[in-house]
Amino acid sequence: MPVSSTKHWEDTLTAFTITLANLASSAAKVGRQSTLVATADAFGRRPTAMIISVFLTQGTDPVGSKAAYIHLLRSDGHGSTPTRTDNAGASDAALTVLNAPLIGVLQNKAAPATGDVLADTFVVLGPFPAAVGVAIWHDTGVNLKNAAADQRVRYAFLYPESRW
Repeated sequence: MPVSSTKHWEDTLTAFTITLANLASSAAKVGRQSTLVATADAFGRRPTAMIISVFLTQGTDPVGSKAAYIHLLRSDGHGSTPTRTDNAGASDAALTVLNAPLIGVLQNKAAPATGDVLADTFVVLGPFPAAVGVAIWHDTGVNLKNAAADQRVRYAFLYPESRW
């Protein structure tokens, strides 16, 4: 029987697989989804929280007072017919966001400049299903910068840990 129960964050942030370089602006919530990642650790435990770190670089002459929107995608992992938020696929692809819960907004300046960065880290509380991912869209009026190195989305899970 465990003497105490603690929690620990994974040691490093892991990159989501998501293609954001040159992502077009959209007023209709058309964006990109990440590849979904399994939530259970090697011991079959599900996380109680996760952090998602987002770093986006705006393209040439963005429109001011606009934003990028980060949504959580979930999958029940049910065999060959899993139920996924907004009918998302299992891997990096285009996606129109409809019902995915909003987990963060990255607002740009009233008078933004080419190359301005939108960045923040968000904490998402569980419980979590079998797999999760993110969907990102923006309405800044221009494509995001056209270099993969200028766009990053990373995550880490918080797992319960029992001590004997």
